[in-house]
Amino acid sequence: MSNVKMKHLLNKHLELIIDQLKQMVFNKNRYCPATIIMSFIIYSQSPSCYNVIRDFFVLPHKRYLQSISSSLHVSPRDDMNNKNYLLNICKGLSDNEKIVALIIDEIYVSSRMDYRSQSLVGSAENENSTGDCEFAKTIVTFMISSVFGQMNEVIKLWPVHNVKGLELAKMTKDVIDLVQACNFEIICIITDNHSINRIMFKNLSHNGFWFSNPKSSEKNIFLLFDFVHIFKNIWKNWINLKNLHKTFVCYDFTNDELKYAKFQHIENIYEKEKCLLTKQAYKLNFKSLYACRLA
Repeated sequence: MSNVKMKHLLNKHLELIIDQLKQMVFNKNRYCPATIIMSFIIYSQSPSCYNVIRDFFVLPHKRYLQSISSSLHVSPRDDMNNKNYLLNICKGLSDNEKIVALIIDEIYVSSRMDYRSQSLVGSAENENSTGDCEFAKTIVTFMISSVFGQMNEVIKLWPVHNVKGLELAKMTKDVIDLVQACNFEIICIITDNHSINRIMFKNLSHNGFWFSNPKSSEKNIFLLFDFVHIFKNIWKNWINLKNLHKTFVCYDFTNDELKYAKFQHIENIYEKEKCLLTKQAYKLNFKSLYACRLA
């Protein structure tokens, strides 16, 4: 670390120490900018941690930080602010870390109108057949995750009411253009296998597997279903089988033969390990085996 950076860092530390000493003398808490910035950083990372630190240091109350942040017009719905933010994030990443996956998911919310940060929120932003304003039932969330790094960022929050596959495909194209305009490269889109997402995939790709990257026709963007939802579907279908011993039949493409998996085998593992402290199938429990069948 250079001498200039070291000196700047020491000055910041000294400013924080002097500010803490002032808080012990003055009755009114007037915090210096360094204290407020540090408090923002800690509180944004972990409010619980910030509450613990306030037991040892004189720091602004969380309501004071919230009142300041409420006046900042920063939102995942603001494309201009998002673009500036992503450009700054991208500067500190390597070329491999700039290769990202676009993850799309829906969050269910209460259908109501609220007044927050000097604006009304809760209305759906997608089009409807009648043209009337409707409350949002879900929020479509677009997030990028670095394939070869730890970077994860929410790109856009889109409140919708009964969104259609074609609408979602159009919004996805806009998000792709926004992300790649910030010097990221999207190699795949990941979502669950809901019917709306399947329609969106068909609209993006003629084959349903990939389509050409709008920024570079030599590269492809692949379309993937979230493996967690795929495993969940397999599990649900396996539980609901009506054949003998709930036998799941699958094809082994490597050995070119049929394989048979009986649900009884999983039940046997549960009975064998349910009283053991260390287990191979440590998340296998009574609820996952029998709750759906008893409901």
